[in-house]
Amino acid sequence: MLSNDVYMQTFTLLPPHTRIQLSTVCILWNALIGVTHPKLCKIISGNNRDGITIWDANTGNKLQTFGKYNIIRDYRCYFQDKQFMISGGSNSKIKIWNTETGTKTIIPVRTSNNNTLIVDCICCSPNNKFIAGVSSEGSIYIWDMTTHVLVRTLRLINCVNCICYSPDNKFIASGHRNTITIWDSDTGQLIRTLHGHTNGINCICYSSNNTFMASGSRNNVVQIWNTELGVLVRKLYGHTGSVNCICYSPDNNFIASGSGDKSIKIWNSRTGTLIRTLNGHTKMIGCICYSLDNDFIVSGSNDSRIKIWNVATGELIQTLNDYNGNVISVCCL
Repeated sequence: MLSNDVYMQTFTLLPPHTRIQLSTVCILWNALIGVTHPKLCKIISGNNRDGITIWDANTGNKLQTFGKYNIIRDYRCYFQDKQFMISGGSNSKIKIWNTETGTKTIIPVRTSNNNTLIVDCICCSPNNKFIAGVSSEGSIYIWDMTTHVLVRTLRLINCVNCICYSPDNKFIASGHRNTITIWDSDTGQLIRTLHGHTNGINCICYSSNNTFMASGSRNNVVQIWNTELGVLVRKLYGHTGSVNCICYSPDNNFIASGSGDKSIKIWNSRTGTLIRTLNGHTKMIGCICYSLDNDFIVSGSNDSRIKIWNVATGELIQTLNDYNGNVISVCCL
């Protein structure tokens, strides 16, 4: 059992744009070392029924709930500020939450023509300066985090399923029907297009050294790319359902993937070897995230459960129950 003598680190959930309407989750970790399971403390989650909830990761108890009647479509988390959480809400607004007090700041999100947007996914730059969001018609919009002004629009032909900033802030990757496009985040110039998937791309994740990218697709395959050369390095086979979420370990040695087959698989990122499979969810996995010390994985599923796993042993450490709705986004701090 973990020590209760902990402090909460808050993160910034990937932010501003438009009206979002879907269940989602974000996880907040405490960096204090516990007795048995170090660095697991609190979890933040959100869905379309319960709003945003802060949990005790050790006991599974709810500590705080706010924004209960906000419909969440998609938000991600960013944890550089460590005080605020940003979520997408209804009526083309972004809400910035103080997770200690539950108070919020509302930011209307519009295009340069003052049109409201429906944004399907959002992503914050690692330097906390910009927010990228995908609109329902397929464009990528980039807002200034401080002024909330729209600074750039990337016009696309194909629909966009997911986006991800590179860790060095220089690039934005977007996943489409069967291709990945990489953009210069400053100029909006298309750098390259990656071909290799045979179906829609659900998720993409950069390695922390910016050199590689992992992607998951509806063709049940995980693919690893060298982003500097623009070449496919290897394909990872093993899932029997769509790969819905993917995450590099902070040390870049492993990749975790979650699937419609209800399983999580951990891969050696260099060799492509399957290390282990985590089973326990009863419905599709919608989101996964590593803890910063590489030791734990948190997963969220359509079974309305959040699970915490020991990576080294595959042991299920904790399940957070009493959660209504699909868990579709998690993030560890």
